[in-house]
Amino acid sequence: MAAASLRAPFAAAAPLVLLFGAASGTLHGTCEMWLRGTGDAAQIGELDCKHGLCPDVDQRTNLVDHGHADTIDYDLRIFLTSQCCKPCTCADAFGGPPDYQFTSRPVFSCASGHIPDPSQTSRTVVTMSHAADDCCMVPPPLGGPAPGPAPGPAPGPLESMPP
Repeated sequence: MAAASLRAPFAAAAPLVLLFGAASGTLHGTCEMWLRGTGDAAQIGELDCKHGLCPDVDQRTNLVDHGHADTIDYDLRIFLTSQCCKPCTCADAFGGPPDYQFTSRPVFSCASGHIPDPSQTSRTVVTMSHAADDCCMVPPPLGGPAPGPAPGPAPGPLESMPP
């Protein structure tokens, strides 16, 4: 396929039959299939979400709607809407669910000496490049201050001592 345009197969009748299916007249495939580039989507390759959006595991089994021209940009291989995608969160920045990760998505890590902040996993990240700043924290000290002897009662006057 020529690198100049991935739209070219959609202009010819033969590829349309392959993609659309001769009987149904619709493209087939779930969000996961199109994000991974498997099944009917293998002819195009994996798609990605537009900037600021990440694959939505809750939509993984939804059928992709190819009914509108502004749904997918086949040249850039991205979903142009929130179909199959959602706003990125701190959890997405660090890889997302283990069974719903994609090779095209970068995975970020915290700066040296910082760890992912578990209280920020659902926080929306405006730009993934700042995810490490927004989603990380300095680790708490291990165990707190060193333990000393157990405090006892305050010493009182020694009444039992002879004068």
